[in-house]
Order: sequence, then C-alpha cells, then structure tokens
Amino acid sequence: CKGVTARMLCSDTPRPKSTAALKLIETCDLTAGKGAIVYVTPEKVVKSKMLMNKLEKAYQAGKLMRFIVDEAHCCSQLGHDFRTDYSQLGILKSQFPKVPMILVTATASKKVQDDIAQILHISTPIMLRAPMDRPNLYYEVRHKADKDETVEEIARPIAQ
Repeated sequence: CKGVTARMLCSDTPRPKSTAALKLIETCDLTAGKGAIVYVTPEKVVKSKMLMNKLEKAYQAGKLMRFIVDEAHCCSQLGHDFRTDYSQLGILKSQFPKVPMILVTATASKKVQDDIAQILHISTPIMLRAPMDRPNLYYEVRHKADKDETVEEIARPIAQ
C-alpha cells in the first residue's frame, strides 16, 4: 500500500526495531500520506507501559484509527485456544473508548462471541458472519518435480 509503513512489535523484536515501531506510532500522519500499521502481540499490549504511553499520545493527537484483534476467540476461556493476555485486551477499549475495534475469528460459537464482546467491553457489537462451508475454498495436492516451476506456478495467480 503506497504511503503506509508497517512494523511488528513483539517480545522477540530487537531493540532497534522496537524503537522504530514505537517511533512510527508517534510520527505517522495520515493527512500527509504517512499512514502506519503496527502489528503488536497481545502480550506486548498488556506488558509494555511504553507502548501504551505511545498509543495514548497517538490517541490524544487523533492518530489512533483502529484496533484489529486477530484470533479473537483466544480472549474467551470458553474458546479452544484461550490465552491470558488476550483476555486483558479490554484495556484498549477502556483506555481508548473512541477507537473502533475489529475482531476476527473463524471459530467462535455464539456463546464465545458474546463472551468476547463482554471481555473487550464492546456493548453493541456488529457481527458479520459467513458459513463455514465455503465452496470457493478448497485444498489440492499437486506433485512438483521442479522448484523453479513450483515458484512460478504459485506466483502466477498472485500477480494477477
């Protein structure tokens, strides 16, 4: 995406890259075409005071546009992949109440969805659901003898 810089921030991120990701949160400017995406693990959100401080500054400056939680079913003890740090992500809605949240999961039952909304302090969630049966998605096993041919065959549909 032109004009959008992306960084990752997790417990294994080396200090120079971590510093760059935190600085990006402060320096992004959508009006100047300098958007930013910072991918952050739930563990980092919960345990990093410095990150929360940078998010607070971005929020006060009107630069914090959205939180996206992937694998949101991990928030719920009712889900199959519960992770403690996910269950504490409600701090984002508490501290930044005007920032919209998008929660993504393909495996949450209605009961787990309701639990996630409660845990993350979302009072009126809008749920978009799709059936698990997706005829347009399928698995196919193909024998590949030549590495270059394999790479080319994978790249061809992506380039289209």
